[in-house]
Amino acid sequence: MRKEITAVAWIVFVLLVLAAAGVSAGPEEDYEKGRDAYLKDDVVRAMGLLEASAAEGYTPAQVLLAEILDKAEEDGRAFELYTAAAANGSAAAELGLGGMYASGEGVERDYDEARMWITRSAEQGHGPAMVLLAVAYQQGKLGLEVDPDKAKEWLEKAAASGYEPARQRLDPDGEGAARAGSDGE
Repeated sequence: MRKEITAVAWIVFVLLVLAAAGVSAGPEEDYEKGRDAYLKDDVVRAMGLLEASAAEGYTPAQVLLAEILDKAEEDGRAFELYTAAAANGSAAAELGLGGMYASGEGVERDYDEARMWITRSAEQGHGPAMVLLAVAYQQGKLGLEVDPDKAKEWLEKAAASGYEPARQRLDPDGEGAARAGSDGE
Protein backbone atom coordinates (compact mmCIF):
# COMPACT_ATOMS: atom_id res chain seq x y z
CA MET A 1 0.00 0.00 0.00
CA ARG A 2 2.84 2.36 0.86
CA LYS A 3 4.48 1.73 -2.55
CA GLU A 4 1.17 2.59 -4.29
CA ILE A 5 0.89 5.87 -2.37
CA THR A 6 4.51 6.71 -3.19
CA ALA A 7 3.93 5.94 -6.87
CA VAL A 8 0.79 8.09 -6.96
CA ALA A 9 2.60 10.91 -5.16
CA TRP A 10 5.46 10.67 -7.67
CA ILE A 11 3.06 10.84 -10.62
CA VAL A 12 1.27 13.83 -9.13
CA PHE A 13 4.62 15.53 -8.52
CA VAL A 14 5.75 14.95 -12.13
CA LEU A 15 2.44 16.26 -13.49
CA LEU A 16 2.70 19.39 -11.32
CA VAL A 17 6.26 20.01 -12.51
CA LEU A 18 5.22 19.59 -16.15
CA ALA A 19 2.25 21.91 -15.67
CA ALA A 20 4.45 24.53 -14.03
CA ALA A 21 6.90 24.28 -16.94
CA GLY A 22 4.09 25.08 -19.37
CA VAL A 23 3.95 21.66 -21.01
CA SER A 24 0.47 21.29 -22.40
CA ALA A 25 -1.87 18.43 -22.93
CA GLY A 26 -2.05 19.09 -26.64
CA PRO A 27 -2.74 21.49 -29.49
CA GLU A 28 -6.19 22.55 -28.32
CA GLU A 29 -4.89 23.57 -24.91
CA ASP A 30 -1.93 25.38 -26.49
CA TYR A 31 -4.37 27.23 -28.75
CA GLU A 32 -6.57 28.26 -25.82
CA LYS A 33 -3.59 29.50 -23.82
CA GLY A 34 -2.16 31.21 -26.89
CA ARG A 35 -5.44 32.94 -27.69
CA ASP A 36 -5.77 34.08 -24.08
CA ALA A 37 -2.21 35.42 -24.10
CA TYR A 38 -2.89 37.25 -27.37
CA LEU A 39 -6.04 38.82 -25.95
CA LYS A 40 -3.94 40.03 -23.01
CA ASP A 41 -1.41 41.57 -25.44
CA ASP A 42 1.26 39.00 -24.59
CA VAL A 43 2.07 38.40 -28.26
CA VAL A 44 5.44 36.73 -27.66
CA ARG A 45 3.93 34.05 -25.40
CA ALA A 46 0.90 33.75 -27.69
CA MET A 47 3.01 33.12 -30.76
CA GLY A 48 5.02 30.37 -29.07
CA LEU A 49 1.90 28.54 -27.95
CA LEU A 50 0.08 29.07 -31.25
CA GLU A 51 3.12 27.92 -33.22
CA ALA A 52 3.23 24.69 -31.22
CA SER A 53 -0.47 24.09 -31.78
CA ALA A 54 -0.33 25.04 -35.47
CA ALA A 55 2.62 22.69 -36.00
CA GLU A 56 0.36 19.87 -34.85
CA GLY A 57 -2.20 20.86 -37.48
CA TYR A 58 -4.75 22.50 -35.17
CA THR A 59 -6.75 24.66 -37.57
CA PRO A 60 -7.90 27.42 -35.18
CA ALA A 61 -4.27 27.97 -34.14
CA GLN A 62 -3.17 28.10 -37.77
CA VAL A 63 -5.78 30.77 -38.49
CA LEU A 64 -5.04 32.97 -35.48
CA LEU A 65 -1.29 32.71 -35.96
CA ALA A 66 -1.73 33.53 -39.66
CA GLU A 67 -3.78 36.62 -38.73
CA ILE A 68 -1.08 37.78 -36.31
CA LEU A 69 1.69 37.18 -38.84
CA ASP A 70 -0.31 38.84 -41.61
CA LYS A 71 -0.65 41.98 -39.48
CA ALA A 72 3.09 41.83 -38.72
CA GLU A 73 3.84 41.68 -42.48
CA GLU A 74 5.22 38.14 -42.18
CA ASP A 75 3.24 37.35 -45.30
CA GLY A 76 5.00 34.20 -46.45
CA ARG A 77 4.40 32.32 -43.22
CA ALA A 78 0.87 33.76 -42.94
CA PHE A 79 0.08 32.50 -46.44
CA GLU A 80 1.37 29.00 -45.55
CA LEU A 81 -0.78 28.85 -42.43
CA TYR A 82 -3.90 30.18 -44.15
CA THR A 83 -3.41 27.63 -46.92
CA ALA A 84 -3.09 24.75 -44.46
CA ALA A 85 -6.17 25.86 -42.53
CA ALA A 86 -8.18 26.43 -45.71
CA ALA A 87 -7.33 22.88 -46.80
CA ASN A 88 -9.10 21.80 -43.60
CA GLY A 89 -12.19 23.82 -44.58
CA SER A 90 -11.68 26.90 -42.39
CA ALA A 91 -13.87 29.73 -43.66
CA ALA A 92 -11.76 32.27 -41.76
CA ALA A 93 -8.62 30.97 -43.48
CA GLU A 94 -10.33 31.14 -46.87
CA LEU A 95 -11.18 34.77 -46.20
CA GLY A 96 -7.57 35.38 -45.13
CA LEU A 97 -6.27 33.88 -48.36
CA GLY A 98 -8.74 35.96 -50.34
CA GLY A 99 -7.52 39.08 -48.60
CA MET A 100 -3.90 38.25 -49.34
CA TYR A 101 -4.66 37.67 -53.02
CA ALA A 102 -6.72 40.87 -53.18
CA SER A 103 -3.97 42.99 -51.65
CA GLY A 104 -1.04 41.21 -53.24
CA GLU A 105 0.58 40.60 -49.85
CA GLY A 106 2.73 37.48 -49.84
CA VAL A 107 1.45 36.52 -53.29
CA GLU A 108 0.94 38.21 -56.61
CA ARG A 109 -2.31 40.19 -56.66
CA ASP A 110 -4.97 38.05 -58.31
CA TYR A 111 -8.59 39.16 -58.10
CA ASP A 112 -9.87 35.88 -59.56
CA GLU A 113 -8.17 33.90 -56.77
CA ALA A 114 -9.30 36.49 -54.22
CA ARG A 115 -12.94 36.20 -55.30
CA MET A 116 -12.76 32.40 -55.35
CA TRP A 117 -11.45 32.19 -51.76
CA ILE A 118 -13.73 34.92 -50.42
CA THR A 119 -16.74 33.32 -52.12
CA ARG A 120 -15.86 29.90 -50.65
CA SER A 121 -15.75 31.49 -47.23
CA ALA A 122 -19.04 33.32 -47.79
CA GLU A 123 -20.73 30.15 -49.03
CA GLN A 124 -19.81 28.53 -45.70
CA GLY A 125 -21.79 31.27 -43.98
CA HIS A 126 -18.80 33.31 -42.75
CA GLY A 127 -20.29 36.72 -41.97
CA PRO A 128 -17.22 38.86 -42.66
CA ALA A 129 -16.78 37.22 -46.07
CA MET A 130 -20.43 37.75 -46.97
CA VAL A 131 -20.17 41.44 -46.07
CA LEU A 132 -16.91 41.77 -47.98
CA LEU A 133 -18.57 40.33 -51.10
CA ALA A 134 -21.52 42.67 -50.63
CA VAL A 135 -19.19 45.66 -50.45
CA ALA A 136 -17.28 44.42 -53.50
CA TYR A 137 -20.56 44.27 -55.44
CA GLN A 138 -21.61 47.69 -54.14
CA GLN A 139 -18.33 49.34 -55.11
CA GLY A 140 -17.24 47.28 -58.09
CA LYS A 141 -14.15 45.91 -56.29
CA LEU A 142 -12.27 42.61 -56.69
CA GLY A 143 -12.83 42.82 -60.43
CA LEU A 144 -16.63 42.68 -60.04
CA GLU A 145 -19.17 44.86 -61.78
CA VAL A 146 -21.34 47.00 -59.54
CA ASP A 147 -24.45 44.95 -58.77
CA PRO A 148 -26.70 46.36 -56.03
CA ASP A 149 -28.96 43.30 -56.12
CA LYS A 150 -26.12 40.88 -55.43
CA ALA A 151 -24.76 43.21 -52.79
CA LYS A 152 -28.10 43.24 -51.01
CA GLU A 153 -28.43 39.46 -51.38
CA TRP A 154 -25.09 38.88 -49.62
CA LEU A 155 -25.91 41.40 -46.89
CA GLU A 156 -29.27 39.74 -46.30
CA LYS A 157 -27.62 36.30 -46.08
CA ALA A 158 -25.09 37.61 -43.59
CA ALA A 159 -27.78 39.32 -41.51
CA ALA A 160 -29.93 36.17 -41.57
CA SER A 161 -26.95 34.21 -40.25
CA GLY A 162 -26.85 36.52 -37.25
CA TYR A 163 -23.87 38.61 -38.32
CA GLU A 164 -24.65 41.95 -36.67
CA PRO A 165 -22.49 44.21 -38.90
CA ALA A 166 -24.54 43.05 -41.90
CA ARG A 167 -27.79 43.82 -40.14
CA GLN A 168 -26.47 47.27 -39.29
CA ARG A 169 -25.51 47.89 -42.91
CA LEU A 170 -29.02 46.94 -44.02
CA ASP A 171 -30.69 49.02 -41.31
CA PRO A 172 -28.17 51.56 -39.98
CA ASP A 173 -30.72 53.45 -37.88
CA GLY A 174 -32.32 50.34 -36.41
CA GLU A 175 -35.70 51.48 -37.65
CA GLY A 176 -36.58 48.21 -39.37
CA ALA A 177 -36.70 46.33 -36.07
CA ALA A 178 -38.74 49.10 -34.47
CA ARG A 179 -41.18 49.16 -37.40
CA ALA A 180 -41.48 45.39 -37.41
CA GLY A 181 -42.19 45.40 -33.69
CA SER A 182 -44.88 48.11 -33.98
CA ASP A 183 -46.61 46.30 -36.83
CA GLY A 184 -46.93 43.19 -34.75
CA GLU A 185 -44.67 41.19 -37.07
